[in-house]
Parts: sequence; structure tokens; C-alpha cells
Amino acid sequence: MNDSPIDAYLDQLFDRLAGTGAAGRRALVEAEGHLRSAAERTVAEGAGPAEAERLAVARFGDATDIAARLRRAHTTTADVLRRAFTGGWLLGAVGLLAIGVSGLLAEALGRLFGPHLIAGDTAGGDDSSLFRA
Repeated sequence: MNDSPIDAYLDQLFDRLAGTGAAGRRALVEAEGHLRSAAERTVAEGAGPAEAERLAVARFGDATDIAARLRRAHTTTADVLRRAFTGGWLLGAVGLLAIGVSGLLAEALGRLFGPHLIAGDTAGGDDSSLFRA
């Protein structure tokens, strides 16, 4: 098991960057380079290797925050439009499914309890009783 703070941080950053493709890979490589350089400088100043790595990670920033900023920076208009279209299509499909289920339910209840339950028809067919004072 590797106890390196830098490796643990890079694993966490990798997980947060899932789905970002080439931009995520480049960011991960760049982050590793910065972290290792910062740790080497701190070791040269007299710190131990583990402490130098811990300091480098602490100074670099939270992996979740770094990944969120990278995602925002690399989100294109096409990405936003694709998500909006997909969401709209899904919402429309669910709406149409709900209408179909409601129609089937109305039909089933109408057959079980009679059409007056669904349509509000009176048993005798005389609608004038509905409007009497």
C-alpha cells in the first residue's frame, strides 16, 4: 500500500475528473508535476519527504474544488445544449407515458364502475340536475 499523500490526492482528483476526457488527463498530469515539484522544493528547504508531500497537497487545494473548476472551464455550449435536449426529451417522454397511464387507468375504472365515474355523467343522462339551485 502506498502512503504517499501526493498519490492519494491524485487518486482522489482522478475520481473527481471522471468523464472529462483529454482535459482531465492533462489536468491530472499537470497537477502531478506541480505537486512533485513543490514537494521537492520543500525537501530542499529541509523538510522530510512525507511532510513535504503533505504540505504540497495542502497548498494545492481541495481535489473536489479543482475538478469542479476544470469542469466549468471546459464546458462548451454544445455540452449545455446536449444536456438540455436530453433533459427535455426525457421529460417529454415521461409526460407522454403519464398521459398514457392515466388513459389506461380511466378506461379501467370506467369499465369497473361505469362511465359516469370518469365523465361525471349522471345515471339517468339528465345533466340539467347538475345546474339546479
